[in-house]
Amino acid sequence: MKIYIFVYLGTALSALVCTPVVILIARRLNIVDAPGVRKVHASCIPRIGGVAIVFAMLALTIPLLVFNGE
Repeated sequence: MKIYIFVYLGTALSALVCTPVVILIARRLNIVDAPGVRKVHASCIPRIGGVAIVFAMLALTIPLLVFNGE
């Protein structure tokens, strides 16, 4: 049971670390949603922000599934 807590906390920490990197990449590659008349946001918002969360989740969940001895 402790391993699942480790995976959860590790995923949260990995997502916190990866998100600024993905935001930087999105801005450099111009993968952003620009503000406009029909938009609510006032600044450019990266469109690939969920990639950091998925990457963090997979990076710790896959090894758990592969190497778990249960």
